[in-house]
Amino acid sequence: MSSALVAVSNPQTVEKSITSFTSVALISHLILFQTFFVISFFLTTINFYSHLRRAHYVTLEDVLRKIVKRYIRFTSAQVILIALQSRWFVHLSRGLFWEQVMGSEARLCSEMWWTNLLYINNFFFDHGLCLLHTWSLSADFQLTVIGLLILWWTQKNSKRLFLVSGGLLLVQVTWTFFYLGWNNFEFGTLYTPESLYGFTFLFRKEWQATWTTTVSNLAGLAWGLLFGYIYSHRQNNTFITKKSDHIWWYAIVLISTFGTIFFSGYYKTSDYYSSSRWFAASYGSIEKVVCVFGISLFIFGTLQGLGGFVRNVLEWAPMHTLGTLSFGAYLVHFVFLNIDNALKRNPSYFSPYLITSEIFKNVVMSNFCSVILTAFVLMPMENLTNKFL
Repeated sequence: MSSALVAVSNPQTVEKSITSFTSVALISHLILFQTFFVISFFLTTINFYSHLRRAHYVTLEDVLRKIVKRYIRFTSAQVILIALQSRWFVHLSRGLFWEQVMGSEARLCSEMWWTNLLYINNFFFDHGLCLLHTWSLSADFQLTVIGLLILWWTQKNSKRLFLVSGGLLLVQVTWTFFYLGWNNFEFGTLYTPESLYGFTFLFRKEWQATWTTTVSNLAGLAWGLLFGYIYSHRQNNTFITKKSDHIWWYAIVLISTFGTIFFSGYYKTSDYYSSSRWFAASYGSIEKVVCVFGISLFIFGTLQGLGGFVRNVLEWAPMHTLGTLSFGAYLVHFVFLNIDNALKRNPSYFSPYLITSEIFKNVVMSNFCSVILTAFVLMPMENLTNKFL
């Protein structure tokens, strides 16, 4: 998407991309971003019940302490990034697109920084966002507060946890269905060239309703709480033992995750595409819930010893280091996307080679900067908070 942020010399290719199954299916893979929410709340639940087993009761003060730790972890690095984005990065260079990209980012961070630090910027898209990608941190923080309060309230009655988690799923499905249907929005979000240019699709109400709001991400919280509870209380039990169970596990995971993605890509590019408001509302309301269930089931299955080669890769020692760097890399990666586009002197030739090379550069630079950010900011702050909180 970032490759189409500024001018391209072959706009026909971008125009045709929305009719390509491969392109639309690749963009639809954005839904796998929900993996981060699932892991976050899965681990939060496991840590909560681990604390509960030691202390026999988790007080509201303990919950507030965990929330403060989360806030400090998210904020410590973000403050530095906001300061650099609003005052320093804009003076690094100049060029045809520099003011258009970096200048606008600097102005937004100077005006809207407070929404980042209060973690409410996912509700302020119409006013413009400082560090556009940090809407997910706001959603994560909001859901963390809700999740910890739910765990605290249900710690002595597990039935409440299952009822509340089911209620969260019902709220997301119902709210999304009626919101999309009432406003007659299209089937999902169509990433047209007009919407990709300048990331203007971010300001569309259907995208915000199905992506950035707290309600639209309740599935990650609900499934994370449920599977985290099951793992915490039954981690010594093996549920998936028979060969037939293994087959069913693989089938359900693949169908519920990649199946929903490929269906989206196929339907949006087929001759059967329909803009029926109620079909769009139905799909938009259940797609994320089904996909997140598949992600949660995959994580739970790997802890049961399934996954084969994929599990071996995830347990590979270097992946631990990359996991430590992942948060810092996520924080800075969008800055490098903007800088790369802002430095362009001529329109780009949109091609798979361009996309691949930009991804490679971004991954390398983001992880390199994350080493510095993690070593000098994130890890010291985490040690300090653990010591004093």
